Amino acid sequence: SVSILAPGTQIFSSLPSNSYTNKTGTSMAAGLVSATAGVILAMDSTRTASNVKTIITETGTSSEIYQNYVSSWSQKDICRSTTAP
Repeated sequence: SVSILAPGTQIFSSLPSNSYTNKTGTSMAAGLVSATAGVILAMDSTRTASNVKTIITETGTSSEIYQNYVSSWSQKDICRSTTAP
């Protein structure tokens, strides 16, 4: 099952030749979750991968609309994730 929901539509992205556009897809969402994990680790490099995953999934914004697809019922929320104890 999916642990956390991340936006993957209309993500502003860079292209070759110094240009930009909006992109859609799971590869766009993966970068947002990875960036959240990176910020958490930058704030405290002693955290384990399991701990980072727990922080991201437990601090997500509740989204019952996706309850049948996401085990944590939540959408990634970088602000809440990076202020978690």
